[in-house]
Amino acid sequence: MKQLINYVKQLKILLLICFIFYMITVPATVSAAGFDYYGINTRIVNNELIESSISLEFDNTVTHLDYSLSFNIKNLDVTANFEDPNCRVVDTDKGSDITCDFTNSAEGKRFVTLSFETTEGVKREGNKYIFTASYDTPSSVNDIGIILKLPQRAALIDFFPSNPSTSYPNNTMTLLWDKEDLTDDKIQFSATYTMPFFDEEFYVLFVITITLVVIIVMISMILYIKKSPKRRNDEQKIEFRTEPMKIEEQRIETISFEQPKTEEVKTETKQHDEDRMRVVTSVLREDERKIVDILEKHEGKVIQKTLVRETDFSKAKVSRLVKNLKERGIVDAEPIGRTTKVTLKIKPIISEYLNETEKKRKF
Repeated sequence: MKQLINYVKQLKILLLICFIFYMITVPATVSAAGFDYYGINTRIVNNELIESSISLEFDNTVTHLDYSLSFNIKNLDVTANFEDPNCRVVDTDKGSDITCDFTNSAEGKRFVTLSFETTEGVKREGNKYIFTASYDTPSSVNDIGIILKLPQRAALIDFFPSNPSTSYPNNTMTLLWDKEDLTDDKIQFSATYTMPFFDEEFYVLFVITITLVVIIVMISMILYIKKSPKRRNDEQKIEFRTEPMKIEEQRIETISFEQPKTEEVKTETKQHDEDRMRVVTSVLREDERKIVDILEKHEGKVIQKTLVRETDFSKAKVSRLVKNLKERGIVDAEPIGRTTKVTLKIKPIISEYLNETEKKRKF
């Protein structure tokens, strides 16, 4: 009997030793293992999409992981410092469960990152957006780090827990909490923010449109400046050509064939008439004076065929001369049937002064 009791004691000791040996040599599951590091990195891409990653570094080798989330996820991606981490997602009424088997985990290879997307977590109240997140806190963890990145150009209003470290890289407000900031059984953090009036796509389109308008205006101004000297030269040439014609018309009008209305006009001196004739001389060419002479010869009226015959000019040239004299107010041309009646509008005395001036020039 005493031997049997001793045998039982020895058996118990052997079983205890075997159990201790098993606990030391066989890899543990996540429920039996602790964490050296537990990190959460969350980025709010926009108000409808959130990208998150959970980084886990175990303090011992594990072969299995069960991880529950209080929201539904999609597009799970797993990276580890060992080969073939086999993970899958099961959606439930309470959220999503992640189950992983680590067949190749070993000493020094205990780091896993779970990356995923979700559309839950942001709600809008007026012009404010409120993001909240909640994760289970591991029972044993040495270090915790939480990073939250708001959308670009978001303006932070409030946050929880208090006193985070903040930075603003690339127009993105970033908040950082560590283990000392977390006191509850759950890892909970939140942020309240506002967005600018223009969303990102509209803002980019607005900037591109303004840039194009500025470029077009600058190109237009450059082209205008380059063309302005040429345009001014053209305008000066036009003015140079038209101004003598206006002066001629004004001068011709001063000697147009009109009946004197006062005695003062009737007593105009010969010297004044000579001055006016010099003006006419300066504006009439020799062939034009020949047309005027023939008109005075026929008492100021003649048909165009007579001008062709007596000037010995071509019909086209006579038509051109008559047209020029008409435009300058010296003659009038009136179509009659198949010919044209040409009438002299200036005083007959012009011919006399033209002849006198021509004689003086010859002498």
